[in-house]
Amino acid sequence: MSPSNHLVALKQPLTFMFIFTAFTLTSVFADAQESEKDGEAEKAVEVKVKGQSIKVPYPAGLLPKKKVLKSFTAFIEKSAPTNTLHEVFATPEATEKSFLEKGITINADVQTVNAVGPVDQATFNQVKVILGKQFGQILKQAAKEIKDRTGADLGTNSTGGKFVDEDNRFAFLIFSKMDTPDGQIERASASCLCFLHNRLVLCNLHKNKESDEDVKWVKAEARKWMEAICEANKPVGDN
Repeated sequence: MSPSNHLVALKQPLTFMFIFTAFTLTSVFADAQESEKDGEAEKAVEVKVKGQSIKVPYPAGLLPKKKVLKSFTAFIEKSAPTNTLHEVFATPEATEKSFLEKGITINADVQTVNAVGPVDQATFNQVKVILGKQFGQILKQAAKEIKDRTGADLGTNSTGGKFVDEDNRFAFLIFSKMDTPDGQIERASASCLCFLHNRLVLCNLHKNKESDEDVKWVKAEARKWMEAICEANKPVGDN
C-alpha cells in the first residue's frame, strides 16, 4: 500500500487513537500474548502486528490487568472498535471490585489500528505532521464518537501539546475533566505512537491529576516507556 493510501486508511482510526481520557481506547486487531519464564511473568507482553512480533515492556511499575479488570477492558473495547486492545496495565493492587468501587488512578494500555498494515518512515513522518496540525480536532471528534458508542461523557478535553517527536516515536499530552459520583476529577494522559519494524503501536498512559507533579510524572514515565519499547525492539546488531 502506498503512503497516500495508508494515510487514507489512517484517517478514521486516528479519530480514536489519541483520546487518552479517563478510560482510554481499544478494540480488536492482533493477539497479545503474555510471556512467562520459570513460572514468573517476564516484564513485557508480546504483540503481534500484521505478522510482526513486538515486545512491549511493562510501564511505570504497572502490571498486566486485562483479564482482571473485565468491566474496564470491555468499556475500552466498545469505545474504539477500529482498534485492537492488546493489554491493559494498572497498579498491582487493582482488582475488578476496586475498579467498580473506586475507579482507577493510574493505568495504561497498548493498542493497534486494524486498518493499518506495514508503513514506511515517510508515512510515519506524514502521520506525525497530521497529528501535529489536527490533534485538537481529532481529540474532540474522538470524545464525541465514544459518547455516541457508550453513552459516557468524557467531559472537557484539551491538549498539552506534543512532548516527543523523534524518528521512531511521537507523543502528545492530554488533559481531561470528568464528573464522577464522587465529584469531578482531572486526568493527565500521554498518547504515544511507536514506529517499530514498519508497524505502528499505540501506547497510552494515564494518571489522576492533583498537581503539576502528576503531569511531570506522566511525561517522564511515558518517555521512559517509549525508550524501553524501542530498545526492546532494536534490530539485532544495532547499537
